[in-house]
Amino acid sequence: MPRLPIGLQLYSVRKECEADLPGTLAAVAKMGYEGVEFAGYYGRSAAELRAMLDDLGLLCCGTHTRFDTILPQNLAATAEFNEILGNPYLIVPSMPAERRASRSAWLETARVFNAASQQAELLGKYVGYHNHAIEFQPMDGELPWDTFFANTPKRVVMQVDIGNALHGGGDPVPYIARYPGRALTVHLK
Repeated sequence: MPRLPIGLQLYSVRKECEADLPGTLAAVAKMGYEGVEFAGYYGRSAAELRAMLDDLGLLCCGTHTRFDTILPQNLAATAEFNEILGNPYLIVPSMPAERRASRSAWLETARVFNAASQQAELLGKYVGYHNHAIEFQPMDGELPWDTFFANTPKRVVMQVDIGNALHGGGDPVPYIARYPGRALTVHLK
């Protein structure tokens, strides 16, 4: 089995990135990470970020992008920015409260992701969702994780955060098995 590359989610060092993004990226590269997943761009253009990554031999292995950036009117610009970074994964790290307040809200959110996924595919990108604890706590007789992923196509990436799932009372392993081929990126804590 090929070795999986390991990247660092820059949210975990966000204060350091705010203070000194080039220095933080250099330290991450020196530690041996092969890539980074952005959680903000610190006022830098995609070209500036890509140049920093290239200089350090780092890859962009994903971005956490706000929900509104995958909406139809914004997705092309989001995809273009990420194309420059060399990143195919547009992962929404959290949803506005009204998008996760009930089973029907989760179903409507799934419909939005379905449309975004179709548009993203034409642009050579994937959209996806990153879990927190709430997705593994029952709501209206079902886990929100199942409500969402049972109603989205395989191209909607399931970015499982193992620590968050466990914190919510969910064992992430059965969910990875239930939705095969969808956990293209995983967060370990």
